[in-house]
Amino acid sequence: MAGPGQQAEGPGWGAGLARLVTGLCLAAVLGGAVYGLERLKDHVCGLPEYNPPIRLELADPPEWVVREGWGPRILSSVKLPLDQSAAGKTSVQQIYEQLFSSGWVSRIRCVNRRIDGTIRIICDESDYRRPIAMVLIGGVYIPVDKEGVRLPEEYQRVEINSGWMRIFGVESVLPDRGKPFEGDDARAAIRIASLIWDQEFAPRITGIDVRNYQGRRDRREPHVFLLAWVHNRLKRLQWGSAVNEEYEENTAAEKIRNLAVFFRTGAGSPQAASYDFSVYPTGWIERFEPDMSIADGSEARDP
Repeated sequence: MAGPGQQAEGPGWGAGLARLVTGLCLAAVLGGAVYGLERLKDHVCGLPEYNPPIRLELADPPEWVVREGWGPRILSSVKLPLDQSAAGKTSVQQIYEQLFSSGWVSRIRCVNRRIDGTIRIICDESDYRRPIAMVLIGGVYIPVDKEGVRLPEEYQRVEINSGWMRIFGVESVLPDRGKPFEGDDARAAIRIASLIWDQEFAPRITGIDVRNYQGRRDRREPHVFLLAWVHNRLKRLQWGSAVNEEYEENTAAEKIRNLAVFFRTGAGSPQAASYDFSVYPTGWIERFEPDMSIADGSEARDP
């Protein structure tokens, strides 16, 4: 029996020690189990069947992307390492940033990675930027969308019968990929191209010439010309001033309407050298003076 001021030793101390030892043993077992599972995970994920090659995929792209073959070109703007083991470590954030900075899309909803190695890029249909014209600048053709954004492709040559509207005479600065053209001449030409793009006669227009934009070369000459296939020959169509720069001439809407009638009815004399759509609100003027810049379609030359 303990005397006054002394504390008796009882079973409580032994029980506490037992609980401590049990807790330490349990922690050791759990730690070992976690370590073992991590080692097993690393081993399994390192096996070939659990480390599939990376494959990029556009999820449900617009019909025009598939029909016109733009899918592989869009995906080529994402650069993966040649080493597949390194490619597997490429983050979805890196892929997101590469594609977004390319200019091909205005927004990306999400990028996710599947267990089979597929990385799916998900955008709404309206997020894709569709090329509508090719701007000749610095000796190469640059595709642009309706907002004038420069897309990443570059072409040394675009044939006159390719179906593309080609823009000539741009003197403004070439923007970075994914950025819009800022120069007034480029913006004016792209604005006209965007109006024509939605029209049934768009495939007949092969060029937009802004070399004399705002009369910078000759104030007596029209500011903008179109090049078009008329009666199987390449002809010059006088557009006139840029959109919203018209003075005592047809509006852009009137010009588009008259062009639609012109092509739909097969109007226009085959002998005319050029046609002026800038003056009459309900028609056009045919000009028969020689034009050395126009040749037969099989021998047609760019401006």
